[in-house]
Amino acid sequence: MFDAGDSYLALFPRWLPFGRTLAQFAGILIGRWFGSLLGYKPFHPEWTTDWLGACDKMEKSIFYKRFADRRAQDVARKRFDNSSSASKSD
Repeated sequence: MFDAGDSYLALFPRWLPFGRTLAQFAGILIGRWFGSLLGYKPFHPEWTTDWLGACDKMEKSIFYKRFADRRAQDVARKRFDNSSSASKSD
C-alpha cells in the first residue's frame, strides 16, 4: 500500500526537528481520514480470504471500524451463490 512514501506536504518549517517525519505522518492521517469519509474500504469481503483477520485489523482503526462487519463475507457468498445458480438455470 502506498502511504505517502517519499512525497509529503511541507506542513512544518525546516528548522523543526523531525519536521519531515511529522509531515509524512500527518499526510497519512489526513489521507486515511479523508479516505474513510469518502467510503474507502481497505478490505472487501468478496476478495479477502481471511475476513475475520481483516475485521480484527479494521476494528483497531478509528477510521475503519464501521466497515468491520463479520457477517459481510457470508452475505457476499450467498449473493454469489444465488447469482451463479440463477445463471445455471437459464
